[in-house]
Amino acid sequence: MIRAAFIAGGVLIAAAIVLVTVAALKKPGVKTLTVTVAGHPFTAEVADTVVSHAKGLSGRDALAEGHAMLFVFPYKKQQTFWMKGMLFSLDIIWVDGGRVVGIEENVPLDTNPVPKLYTSPGPVGMVLEVNGGVAAGLGITVGDAVLVSE
Repeated sequence: MIRAAFIAGGVLIAAAIVLVTVAALKKPGVKTLTVTVAGHPFTAEVADTVVSHAKGLSGRDALAEGHAMLFVFPYKKQQTFWMKGMLFSLDIIWVDGGRVVGIEENVPLDTNPVPKLYTSPGPVGMVLEVNGGVAAGLGITVGDAVLVSE
C-alpha cells in the first residue's frame, strides 16, 4: 500500500516537472505571412510591435533565401530605419497602398558609432526587408504590386 502511494506520488511529481518544463520552453509562434512582390513570393516574419520593430533582423547571421521581414505599422508615416546590429546587407523595400514606393538597395552593415539613417520617400504602412541584392536580382522596381496573404 505504501509502495503504491510512493509510486503514484513519484509519477505525479514527474508529470508536474514535465508540464512545467514544457510550459517554460514553449514560445509563442513567430507569425509569418506570404508577401508577393512583382509576382515573387517571400515567407515574411511579421514585426508588428514596438519591440519587434526595434529589434528587426539585428543580431541574426543570415536571412534564408526566399525569406523576409515585414514591418507593419499601426498608421502611415515617414519611417526611418538603420542597420545597427546587422550582420548582413539588406534591401529595404518601402510599401504603401499595395505598391512598392521606394527601395534602398544593398544597404551595407554599419559599424559607425552614429549609424546612417534610411528614410522612406513618404508615409508608408509597411516595410519589407530582404537580402541585399534580391530586389535588383528579381527586377523589383518602384510601382510594383505587393500582395500580403496568410
